[in-house]
Amino acid sequence: MDQDIYEQVVAALGDEAVDAATEERIQSMIDVRLEAEMRDHTILSRAAQMRLVESIVADLVGFGPLDRLLQDVSIHEILVIGASRLFVTKTGVRKRVRQVFDNEAHVRQIALRLCQAAGIMVDETTDFVHGRLADGSRLTVGFPPHVDVVTITLHKYATMPITAENLLTWNVGLEDGLTFLEACVQGGLNILIVGNVNAGKTTLLNVLGSFVESHEFVVGIGDEVRIDHEEGMVFNYAPRVEGDGTANRLLGVIQQVGRMRPHRVLVDGLGGKALVETMIQPSGAWIGTMVGWSPVDALHQIAAEFKRYAPADWDHQRLIAEAIDVVVQVERLPYSYRFQVTHITEVLGVADGNIVVGDIFRSPTTQVRKAGPSRIDWTGTPPSLGLKEKIEWRLSEEMRSGLERMFDFRFDDE
Repeated sequence: MDQDIYEQVVAALGDEAVDAATEERIQSMIDVRLEAEMRDHTILSRAAQMRLVESIVADLVGFGPLDRLLQDVSIHEILVIGASRLFVTKTGVRKRVRQVFDNEAHVRQIALRLCQAAGIMVDETTDFVHGRLADGSRLTVGFPPHVDVVTITLHKYATMPITAENLLTWNVGLEDGLTFLEACVQGGLNILIVGNVNAGKTTLLNVLGSFVESHEFVVGIGDEVRIDHEEGMVFNYAPRVEGDGTANRLLGVIQQVGRMRPHRVLVDGLGGKALVETMIQPSGAWIGTMVGWSPVDALHQIAAEFKRYAPADWDHQRLIAEAIDVVVQVERLPYSYRFQVTHITEVLGVADGNIVVGDIFRSPTTQVRKAGPSRIDWTGTPPSLGLKEKIEWRLSEEMRSGLERMFDFRFDDE
C-alpha cells in the first residue's frame, strides 16, 4: 500500500519539484489517498497510519529510513551498505537492524539527498565524498563503481558537550592528571593531543579549552571546536568536499588568526605546512590535535613535516622541542564511545640531536583493556624545572599548592 500511495503522491505533484513541496502539503495528499485506500482495501490502526505517513514523508522530503535513526539520541553512528545491510552503534556496540530500504535505487536516492543537505555536488565521476550535515554529523558516502554498492556512514554530533567530569568517570585515576593539565592550560603551555582517528582528540581539546581563563581572547579553528568564552570565536576551515584545499585553507586561517594576536588558539587537525606555521609563529599559546599512535610517533611526524616545509638551515629538533611543552595521548575504549587518556608526556628538550621526552602520567598497559579503562598513574617523575618556571607565575595560589602536594616539590626549589 505504501508504495502505491508514494507513487500517487509523486504523480500528483507533477512538474512541481518534490523538494519544494511542503511537508504539510505532502502529508495532506497522503491522508486523502490513505483514506481512499482504506475504503477500498485494508483497515489500518491509527498508529499504523501514522507510521505509514511518516515513512512516506521521510522518503519524499527527508532522509527516508534514516530520519528516525538520526533523531534517536542514543545512536552514535549509522552505517549503510547497500539496501540489505543497515547497522547502528549505541553505547559503542554496533548492531544490525532490519532491512528498511526498498532497493539499491532507494539507497542512492537517500545518499544523494544527504549529499545535497551537506552541500556536496555529485556526478557520475564521484567516488567518495565527505561532508557535514547541519547538526555537525560527519557524512561519508561511497558510490559505485568505486564500491560494489552505495555506502553511507554517519557519525552523529554529540548534542551535549563532554565535560571534565565525564573524563573523570571514564578514566580511573585521572584526577591528578587532569589537575596537572588544567595547570598547564592556565600556565600558557603549548599542548599537543594525539591519538588515532575518532579517538577523542577533539573532545579532549574542548575540555582543555574550558580551562582557559575567562578574560583571555580565545580563537578556535575547526568545525567541532567549541568556545564558551565571551571573548572567543571559531573559524570553520573544513571544505565541503575532501581534497578541496583543506591544508591550504587551514594554513590560511592560521596565518590570519596570528594577525589577530589571540591569547590562546585551539586548532583541530594539525598537519602539513599548517602544523609548522602553528609552531613557529608567535600567536599566543596553542592547544592542537593530530593523528598519531604515541607521543614519540607524533614527534617523528612533526620532524618530517619540518624537514619538508621549514628551511633546511633551521634547527628543526630544537624548534619542535621549544614549540611543544606537553603531549597527551588518548585512545578510544573498545566497543564504546568513551576514551581514555593513556599518556601525559613532557617534552624536555634535545640531546644528541634527538628530542627527549618524559612521561609524567602513564597508563601501565599499552593496550586499553577490552573490559574497561586501565588506570593512569603518576610515574613518580615530577615536571621539569623548566616547565615549572614557565607556568609558576601564571598559576593561582590554590593551583600552586595543589601541584606541590601532588608532585612533592616546591616551586621555589632549584
